[in-house]
Amino acid sequence: MTCSHMARATLLAWVFHSVAPSGVLAQQRGDSLRPLTRCGFADGLRTVGADRTPADIHERYVMTARGAQAVSLADGYRVMLAYPGSDFFANLKVERSEDARYPDDKRAVVAHMEYMATRSSEWAGVSVPLEHRTHKGLDLYSIDWHTIDFYIPNNPVTLGGGPIGTYVLFEDARRLIVTVYFLNQRPERRRFQTIEEYRVLRDRFLESYTTCLGALERAGRAARPRAAGQPPSDTARVVPSVVAATDVYAQAVLDSPPATLRCPTPSYPDSLRRAGVQGRVMLELVIDTLGRPEPGSMRVRATPHDSLSRAAIQAVLLCEFAPGRLRDHAVRTLVSIPFDFKSPGP
Repeated sequence: MTCSHMARATLLAWVFHSVAPSGVLAQQRGDSLRPLTRCGFADGLRTVGADRTPADIHERYVMTARGAQAVSLADGYRVMLAYPGSDFFANLKVERSEDARYPDDKRAVVAHMEYMATRSSEWAGVSVPLEHRTHKGLDLYSIDWHTIDFYIPNNPVTLGGGPIGTYVLFEDARRLIVTVYFLNQRPERRRFQTIEEYRVLRDRFLESYTTCLGALERAGRAARPRAAGQPPSDTARVVPSVVAATDVYAQAVLDSPPATLRCPTPSYPDSLRRAGVQGRVMLELVIDTLGRPEPGSMRVRATPHDSLSRAAIQAVLLCEFAPGRLRDHAVRTLVSIPFDFKSPGP
């Protein structure tokens, strides 16, 4: 094993084996992170294992230039992903921080990525920069190696042959820290044979997974109760309690999106028409595997008036669609549908 390979193995040991148990058992917790382990991928990539962090573990540690720093764990999963007939392609950590500690956790994880980039460059003898960009509203930090010509033997199975790339996604709204380790594989069981082929698969994964994160975040916002003092309305009553997200796909990952077969024109209330109230109602909902709108998934994303929202909802529930399809299977799909109301004027 070369020094650069040892560096990768040493740095990853901090990430995966430095979780600190707490002496206090966690309180009863829900399972809000599980949908984030069940996102679909159109190119055959599959979740082959998802292990939840034990309830009595509340911290993990990351190495930085200033030493080890604690990162809080309100909940978390480790998810292993692979293509059929190949070794693990990615090791995904989906973690939620404690609300009050999230800003410090984010700084600690960024410092860890800076440390990894610095130390890896020193040991490998080549520059391995830390890159930062914003992607679909997420803060994304990444370290990419520029070769696949290595394999670290005797690694833990969850570390594969060592990381080719390490990516961290921060979603501030839900206090999420998602770390993705793209793993090298044995040449005879590798989905990719060149660094360019790996990059295509990496970018495809990132696009699909961030699309899924966004869709689930919107569904989660739709499920939240109204804020205190917010006036009730008929529109508020049709907001879903929850979208069953374990098998709901974003349109971006489908082979073919849902197609409208029949959809009636919504009724335009005469009083609003005469008053010149007009505009677009934007609905978000799930189309099921038979092409029917799921009433419990309905959410109003934008509207000029509550009565127009109700008219649009009544119309969309009578619509018929060809369902979205992925790998020759009909799937449930999250869609946005506009309805335009235009007054003819005086």
